[in-house]
Amino acid sequence: MIHGVDPGGGLWWYRYDNGWANGGAGVRIGSGFHEYQTLTAGPDGVIYGVRQGGDLHWYRFHPDGARWDNGGKPIWVGNGWGEGFHKQVCSDDEGCVYAVSVDRGAVPGNDDALHWYRLMNARTVATDGRYEWHGGGSATTVGNGFSVEPTGAVQGYASSLTIRAGERIGFPISTSLTGVTAAVVRMPGRQRVSDPAPVATGVQPLPPDYRTRGCGWAERAGLTVPASWSSGLYALEMTSPGGLRRHVPFVVRPVRPSAPIAFLVPTNTYNAYNVWGGHNQYSAGEEGRQRQVTFLRPSTSTAVEPTGRIDHLLLSDLFLVKWMEDNGFRHDCYIDGDLDADGTWLRQYKALVLGSHPEYWSERMRQRVVDYLAGGGRLIYTGGNGMYERMSYASGTAVTHRTTKGARDEYHADGKSESQILGVALTGAYMDFHPYRVVADHPLLAGTGLRPGDRFGHVAHNGAASGWEVDALNPDLPGVQHIARGDNPGGGADMVFWPKPNGGWVFSASSMSFNGALPHDAAIRQILRNVFDLALS
Repeated sequence: MIHGVDPGGGLWWYRYDNGWANGGAGVRIGSGFHEYQTLTAGPDGVIYGVRQGGDLHWYRFHPDGARWDNGGKPIWVGNGWGEGFHKQVCSDDEGCVYAVSVDRGAVPGNDDALHWYRLMNARTVATDGRYEWHGGGSATTVGNGFSVEPTGAVQGYASSLTIRAGERIGFPISTSLTGVTAAVVRMPGRQRVSDPAPVATGVQPLPPDYRTRGCGWAERAGLTVPASWSSGLYALEMTSPGGLRRHVPFVVRPVRPSAPIAFLVPTNTYNAYNVWGGHNQYSAGEEGRQRQVTFLRPSTSTAVEPTGRIDHLLLSDLFLVKWMEDNGFRHDCYIDGDLDADGTWLRQYKALVLGSHPEYWSERMRQRVVDYLAGGGRLIYTGGNGMYERMSYASGTAVTHRTTKGARDEYHADGKSESQILGVALTGAYMDFHPYRVVADHPLLAGTGLRPGDRFGHVAHNGAASGWEVDALNPDLPGVQHIARGDNPGGGADMVFWPKPNGGWVFSASSMSFNGALPHDAAIRQILRNVFDLALS
């Protein structure tokens, strides 16, 4: 049996046994499987799914292709299986599950230990009404030296995440393949803006301190940015003769502000979730100490094409960028580090736009937005879990996370809740997806036909428009106008508008899944158009 997941999360079934079942045509047997980081097959139709957050789910679709156990609903069989714990998870037809695990030392070593687990009743979890792991689920180390990096065939990074016309950018690249070419494309449409050039073959080794100081690879591609390239998101697109594509994103910022809107690309968040090399802000281990994470490494968190998994990072932000471009909203792009380095450009824009998950902010970044709003600026927050946690720049090429004792450095803990800026703050809801429901009539609903009680945002890239992580209205803040709330059982996203006496204002969508609804939902598109039109008026 072969299972495959399409870009929308549909699960497809194939079977070959001296001939293809169903004439070789796939049968769609499930949906929502894009919520899993990893899917791996077990015995007789068993499927294990590692969900965002690390839960391990069990399914079984019978080999005859006719039915699911447990009605197709997942059964929870464990936790601690996510990217922060294991670099690779696979399984066999005897209930054995193997994991190449992350080293959990205070100073991590090689992530090369192979751990063995066995689900003793792997075929019958549903009928038994229980799960039974060998040894109570504890790992048995069965080998070392199993280093694995799924992108190892072709991978690279940019010498800088932000560049201006007239400046040079380099691309250190490591590849085991011959015939790889590289060209720069402009996103989100991947329009080629430079001619393909060959990339030298060769795997580049890593220094011992690559996680904190960078990979230190030699550049194998590079260019000087032409004046004809407008500000925006770009990527080096590396292509193998067999059609394998890898992308190295970067931002071209303007030489001087040239558009009425600034979009702040949340590169601090992308880096915090990047598990290349096994470790990031969230990985297991490194107890009792700060974490320094370099930008000078390949990235697992900046996909520019659908992967068959939900996304709260660059791919999600590209839905927003495409919408802005399709609707004629001219914008300049900057990265988080640009705001930390120099805030003078911000006050020259009518509006600042934040993306799907702008979680990590330095003190300077945060204060510069406070000052911008105090001067009458307008803030369009299209995401969730924004402005939540403090970080600092260890150098121009790395970020330091956490307190000196290793604790999460959350702004609200010292009286600087994100609600003071955004009008909303993170809730405990996690990983459920629902539409919004209109709470009250509001001018920003003009043209949608929506009335109080109506729902919208039923379909999005991540399931529905209110979900994954969401923010709730702070009821103690005067003047915040409540437009809509997600129907999530644990508390949905509060869409709000907060006008200020000086003519500035804040709009908050309050959901990490909001931008993924733009290609699917006319009401979401109209609301955001109304917000942008107001910002430019």
